[in-house]
Amino acid sequence: MSTTIVNLTLPLVVEEAESVLDTYPYHPYQQVFAIPNLRQKLLAYVLSRIHNLYAVINQGTELSQASQIAHRSLENRLSIEALIRQGIEHILQENTDWVSHSIPEEVDPGNDSSHWFG
Repeated sequence: MSTTIVNLTLPLVVEEAESVLDTYPYHPYQQVFAIPNLRQKLLAYVLSRIHNLYAVINQGTELSQASQIAHRSLENRLSIEALIRQGIEHILQENTDWVSHSIPEEVDPGNDSSHWFG
């Protein structure tokens, strides 16, 4: 029977990143991190700064709930959340020029000239 090494941390980081990004405004944060390359950079930023937990499982065996629950402590989640927020700011600063050219400012529809005259 073959075995597989599974990163137990990655699903947690992905889940937390989605949760944290949901608290940010759509423009530009959610727009920027909807781009797969930048989302991957965010995940890599976080994963490179935390201890990762791996499991070796046999093919056809489900991961034990105990290992997943143990890895989801409040302290761990809070530190991952903080790293995600740092990563968001870091990646946005690193890509400021690209973001400003690729993701235009949102325009308030009430200020659109077609609304000025009725």
